[in-house]
Amino acid sequence: MPTASPRHAAPLWLRRLLRRRADRLQNLWSTLLVLATMASCAWLAQPDFDLPSARTAEATHQQMALARLAPIGRP
Repeated sequence: MPTASPRHAAPLWLRRLLRRRADRLQNLWSTLLVLATMASCAWLAQPDFDLPSARTAEATHQQMALARLAPIGRP
C-alpha cells in the first residue's frame, strides 16, 4: 500500500488530535449504547400495571358474548 508523500501528509499534531477525537467519540457512543440498553431493560422489567384492566376487558367481552348466546327470557 503506497504511503502519502510528506508533502501531502497531514501534520503530526493534526493526526494525533483527530485520533484522540475519534477515540472520544467512540467512547461516547459506547457509553450511550450501554445507557440505552440499561434503560430499555429497566423499562421492560417494570410490572405491567395495565394487566388487570386488560383482564377485566376480556371478562366483560366474554360475558357479552355469552349474553348474546343465551336464549331470551332466561336469566
